[in-house]
Amino acid sequence: ADAGFIKRVTETVDKNLSDEDFSVEELAAKLRMSRVHLYRRLKEICDRSPAEVIMEARLERGARLLAEGTGTVSEVAYGVGFKSLAHFSRRFSRKYGISPSAYRTKSEKSSI
Repeated sequence: ADAGFIKRVTETVDKNLSDEDFSVEELAAKLRMSRVHLYRRLKEICDRSPAEVIMEARLERGARLLAEGTGTVSEVAYGVGFKSLAHFSRRFSRKYGISPSAYRTKSEKSSI
């Protein structure tokens, strides 16, 4: 049951990543549950809040797009739902320990 729930959460988040206004409330509504119940269930299963799950998904897709060379850093940031390039860069650097542009350059060099 937990694996099915996580799969539904992941699929719903993935479908809505490009929407910069996609929120925990919208995720809960799409899953037909209250925001509080969603929070409790995710914390219980994977020890992360719904906001953390959404942020993690955005950063992972952003990293994948940068590694593939899909668009500029700005296009990727806005494409994965960030309202601000600075916010994307800050969160990306915190997670990966490297700036998005350096990550992209590194990925391009390793694929050659």
